[in-house]
Amino acid sequence: MMQHTIPGGIYPPIATPFAADGEVSVEGLKANLARWAETELAGLGSNGEFPYLDDDERDVIVSTVMEAAPPRLRIIVGTGRESTRATIRTTRRAAELGAHAAIIVNPS
Repeated sequence: MMQHTIPGGIYPPIATPFAADGEVSVEGLKANLARWAETELAGLGSNGEFPYLDDDERDVIVSTVMEAAPPRLRIIVGTGRESTRATIRTTRRAAELGAHAAIIVNPS
């Protein structure tokens, strides 16, 4: 599981950009990451839309962020789902993809 230390600093939530056809805009996400990389942010966090994306979309987003963000930025991924098992599975997958930490909302 995730064993990273998350330093203090600013971790703004990031929104996922979508293309006109409703698909995740990987290029838009990379462009946003390039802009954030020019700042003094400590890292980036989840904006809370993660539960509304399917597994493939989540993997694309986390993979893109982990590959495109500079290593100095710590990445916090929202992994809360509507069941405990799904939350655990999603958190483990985020760790496999390199996330530094997870934000977990208790399943309702």
